[in-house]
Amino acid sequence: MLKTVSLSWSELGRRTWREAVDDDVPGLAAQLSYYVFLALFPALLFLIALASFFPLRNLTDDVGRSLGQFVSAQVLALIQERASDAGSAYWLIIIGRAIARGEARPEALHPRVATAAIVHLRNEYVTRGFPSAPDHVLVEIVDDIYLPLIRGRGMKIS
Repeated sequence: MLKTVSLSWSELGRRTWREAVDDDVPGLAAQLSYYVFLALFPALLFLIALASFFPLRNLTDDVGRSLGQFVSAQVLALIQERASDAGSAYWLIIIGRAIARGEARPEALHPRVATAAIVHLRNEYVTRGFPSAPDHVLVEIVDDIYLPLIRGRGMKIS
């Protein structure tokens, strides 16, 4: 049978404090909070990037509203830029140059058109599970889907 020892409140507090100091509880708590804080934003960026592969609507807007009260506007803008189809800006520049050369119509200058090739490539990665797309898939996406889309956008259908 267990023998119980009665302790006074002061003795209980003293023993508890001594055990906490011996086990370095304050140091461990500081380390844990430090690493959790450092890992929070990379984890959020990873989850948002991962979620972009799934049809979750307005995810970045919801995250922005939730994080808006905790982070600065600059950090929030960076997160939303990285989470959205941030590559569309580059594609819009390329399409703008094609329009300037007369190879495409101005109606092709639209963010959804700009990211169509990337979306098809992302679909290849997700559905096939390959780390990279074969060359014939890239040629099909560009030659059979993307270029006809850009060149044909804005044409009058009679």
